[in-house]
Amino acid sequence: WTPAEGMPRRPGSGAFDATGAFTITSFAEGDGLVPGEYRVVILCWKTPPGSEGEPGESYVPADYSPENIQIEAQDRNVKLQFDVPRTKAGKS
Repeated sequence: WTPAEGMPRRPGSGAFDATGAFTITSFAEGDGLVPGEYRVVILCWKTPPGSEGEPGESYVPADYSPENIQIEAQDRNVKLQFDVPRTKAGKS
């Protein structure tokens, strides 16, 4: 990702709940994103990858890649919606 000019380089992350709702955190819980452009990655594991390099089994197709998002300094409570396809039988 690329931060806006003068902003620190800080990725964001968030876990989604059973309804698919999520809140992004950068520094502290629920604080949102630093202004800049972000590459979106959505992970939903049926079986997570193992610590020894074993591949995981994902509900999200390996080739799914939503468009990048742009967060501006004045943005507040940005609502994002992603239509994530599911792999057949949960396999990646």
